[in-house]
Amino acid sequence: MPREALSRLRVLEAGKPVTLLTATRDLDLSQAAVLAGLLREEK
Repeated sequence: MPREALSRLRVLEAGKPVTLLTATRDLDLSQAAVLAGLLREEK
């Protein structure tokens, strides 16, 4: 399921800017930072 969600997000962003939000103070450990890295991998 996580791969399906990531694939869906890639389709939705399709070269458009995406804003990822997080509530953590440590941005390097946030899930948003991890997700951003995964989205950048294919570019």
